[in-house]
Amino acid sequence: MPIPLLSSSSSSSSSRHSPSRRFSRAVAPMVDRNDKEKEDLAKYRPGVILGGIWKIMELLDEGGFGKVYRVQHIIDLTNAALKIESIRMDGGSAIKLERSALERIHEKGTKEHVPMLYRSSRRKNINYMIVTLLGDNLRRIKDKHYPKKGYPVKCWIKVAIQCLVAIKTVHDSGYVHRDIKAPNFVFGHPNDTKKARIVHIIDFGLARQYALDDTKKKGAYRPRPARPHTDFRGTWNYASPAMHDYVELGRKDDIWSLVFMLMDLYASLPWVNCDSLDAIGKMKQRMKDEELMIKLPPELIPITKHLRTLDVYNRPNYTLINDCFDKVFTRFKASWFEPFDWESREAAAKYLAYQQGSKQMYTDPGPFFLEDPIKINVGPSKYSSSDDQVSRVSAKRSTTSINQPSSQPSSQPSGSAERPSAENIPMGSKEYIHKEGSNEAVPKEEPKDPKDPKN
Repeated sequence: MPIPLLSSSSSSSSSRHSPSRRFSRAVAPMVDRNDKEKEDLAKYRPGVILGGIWKIMELLDEGGFGKVYRVQHIIDLTNAALKIESIRMDGGSAIKLERSALERIHEKGTKEHVPMLYRSSRRKNINYMIVTLLGDNLRRIKDKHYPKKGYPVKCWIKVAIQCLVAIKTVHDSGYVHRDIKAPNFVFGHPNDTKKARIVHIIDFGLARQYALDDTKKKGAYRPRPARPHTDFRGTWNYASPAMHDYVELGRKDDIWSLVFMLMDLYASLPWVNCDSLDAIGKMKQRMKDEELMIKLPPELIPITKHLRTLDVYNRPNYTLINDCFDKVFTRFKASWFEPFDWESREAAAKYLAYQQGSKQMYTDPGPFFLEDPIKINVGPSKYSSSDDQVSRVSAKRSTTSINQPSSQPSSQPSGSAERPSAENIPMGSKEYIHKEGSNEAVPKEEPKDPKDPKN
């Protein structure tokens, strides 16, 4: 069975949270937990019912982030993924941050490239959330089907377009993801005909709001001032050039990471044999675009040239980026109705029948890439403190310059990332349903389980 939406990668500087660690369903991994964590997690096992309606069925994955189970709705038998963590785990809670991001993203209607949040809650010493059960991620697919080569170009370009749609969906909610990598893009579960061919973006443990609600104008947003210095976020291989200067990340930096991720899935990265963060950063910042993109179709070179013109506040030209992808799609005669290589004949026929009877936005995303609900393209026009003035100067720093950070050690394990604090995000208990006749998700009143005193 494919793993669920919640992969074993996490977002913490500790080695136990390193995204490079992968865990198999068949063999339980050796996880360095403290005794309190073990005690907290031991109470949740197959047969336990959460919220009166979600029954834990089987363990799917386990790691430093906690545990992931398949759960089933006891009334309509819907399968979902349960991610559960101890509040006493080292590194702080990722679930609080993920819940906050997912709620904002789906606030104005369900987004098909982002998993749904069905329930989130906190019990004694435990945080958990129940979300869409998904299939294999892009890295696992490459390792499984193309271990010695990259994705075939027709398959790869379809993945690229969907990933761009998913990233812009996050940006349109006022967030930057800051951890774009192959394990964080996941196809729908193969048993879910509607979502099996949709690429979902997951893991919002490092996400950060770049747009804040404008208190003076309802429904409008204002830019969040950029900080002059940040800790390293993301993965060494895929981090944007700006991240190697330890400055604030914006929407452009998610696109940079997308380019590097696609490069890795299609061919290989120029710095694949580098074992130093500093050396990787210099290559990203100093290589000419034609040299950097030499292993990719030449139609994509305008993307990096465009990204180098942007600062932390600028909105990327998603239409330009999609047009580059579309040129590759057209040249190689790709088709949305062709099966992916890993699909069985029976599954492909089932997915095709559904596709022909409905229209997915990602097959014609032009109008979506023109939409700009946030309407932020410049930094704050007024500053109330000297810190903000410093932030404004920092935001204009070029991603092509080399700055050696004095406080950041270069011995950080590859792929590690520090998770920001989530202490100020409240953790309630919510169930979500869809309004009849609309795409809007709203909180649902929870039925009480008379046998569970905690409910």
